[in-house]
Amino acid sequence: MLLNFLRNSFAVLILSVLLLITSCTPKISKIAIHNRFVKNFNTHILNDSLQLHFISPADITYLTTKKSIKQAINQYQIKVSNKVLLLGTTISPNYQFLITMGSKKEQVNPKKLILDTVINGKEFHLIGNYQNKTDEQTVTADIKKIFNQLKAGKNYLQELSSVMDIVNGAMNKNLFLKTLTEIKQFEIPKNQRNSLEMQMQLTYSSFLGNNDIYKNLITQQEQFFKPQDSIVNVITNNKIGNDLALAAIVELAKSTNMLMINENHYYPSHRLLVLALLPQLKEAGYTHLALEALSSPADSLLNLPLAYPKLTTGFYSMEQNYSNLLREAKKLGFRFVAYENNDSKKDREIGQAENLYNSTIGKDKNAKVLVIAGVDHILEIPSTNGKKWMATIMQEHYHINPLTISQTHLNSYRNYSQFKYQLLAIVELKDIKSIAAVDYFILNNQIEPVNLWDSIYKYQNKHQQTVQISLFYQKEMKNDFDYQLNIPYFTRLLVSKQSYSLPFNRNEKALMVVYDHLGTVLEKTLIN
Repeated sequence: MLLNFLRNSFAVLILSVLLLITSCTPKISKIAIHNRFVKNFNTHILNDSLQLHFISPADITYLTTKKSIKQAINQYQIKVSNKVLLLGTTISPNYQFLITMGSKKEQVNPKKLILDTVINGKEFHLIGNYQNKTDEQTVTADIKKIFNQLKAGKNYLQELSSVMDIVNGAMNKNLFLKTLTEIKQFEIPKNQRNSLEMQMQLTYSSFLGNNDIYKNLITQQEQFFKPQDSIVNVITNNKIGNDLALAAIVELAKSTNMLMINENHYYPSHRLLVLALLPQLKEAGYTHLALEALSSPADSLLNLPLAYPKLTTGFYSMEQNYSNLLREAKKLGFRFVAYENNDSKKDREIGQAENLYNSTIGKDKNAKVLVIAGVDHILEIPSTNGKKWMATIMQEHYHINPLTISQTHLNSYRNYSQFKYQLLAIVELKDIKSIAAVDYFILNNQIEPVNLWDSIYKYQNKHQQTVQISLFYQKEMKNDFDYQLNIPYFTRLLVSKQSYSLPFNRNEKALMVVYDHLGTVLEKTLIN
């Protein structure tokens, strides 16, 4: 009898403990995983599943995992009756902000503010849970403001600034560090390597030269790459690298009147390859440089005598290697062609091919054209869904078989190469499934700019902050403040106390401008 009594008592005790633990364990709504956060002057909490948009003070830190939300609820001994959709904390004043979903009435106490609302048939409870009575007024003001700015339904995204608002506002300005600082306020969505936020951070950090921010973003972008052993073996056994690779491209280019090289817009190294090839291609008879990134009518303006690239020339041409590519092409006598399709009623690939042909070989059968294009435009056969690319259309419609070289489709394998540049023919990769339909691939490990200068100016960042240092050719300036409209020929991000050898030409004056993260000019010095 005693044994049975003890057994029963122990079972009741265990059950009571389990019930107690279960009752204290907060319930997190499954919909919470759809919360996303956009931060600028405020924090915007968006839930696309519910079509909800909350605008919150920026000093509230929001927890994004179920585990962290549960820990915070237990830490602050918050009692809720419904499932938690959102939880944020702030230090000064010390309070927690929650949103719960459900039909149960939330418990009221002297240190809790609750505002209820019904949206699309669902009940929401905005809760301010504070520790000190003295914080009640601030908490009340914050929660009521969030409540009053709540947006729901099909227009829930109204008044939300986006990363493109920042980019559009920075257009035609060379304040790259300032723009990058503002873009970084928008968090990169988890598991979205190709998100707009990621692309814009990569783009603007690439405008600032070889720096740790850019390196870390590239590492993050490529972290899930899994190499194929068969491709690695081809790379290891292939020995066409560096000068041999460049010479091979030039020799191949002699047998055609159109060479297409692609690029990824946030890999500046891809412009360095073209810059290295320019003089040899000019000797091989190439006459035109056609650029997807060139805005119309920028080609006409660049073709004028004494012209040079400006911030209005194009978006990606603001990057220093791109602008130097344009400067060198101008010196060599290339004629510029902008071929992007601007007809919204026409297929982009058809429009690009048409513009490219009509501006070059269609006008002059002796023209030899170097084309720089974005990733897939140079593919020579249609995709599995039947999509035809610019290079495909050039063959089918205009009977031009371009030499196509991809820097992008095997880009993630570049670290397996021992060379600065390594050329691989598609015939070497014929047994590889789903390989891109181009003639050649090049692995590009070039990082530092092609040396176009004969002197250096040693500079140390003596400011107590990271700065953007930019060099401008004085010959491209008529007035003292024209640098604000120009593209720097050299730009670097320098942390405090970091030194760097800045390049310039002995017989040309250069203006050095140092900016902080707000775009303020900290220094302006003429170098000669």
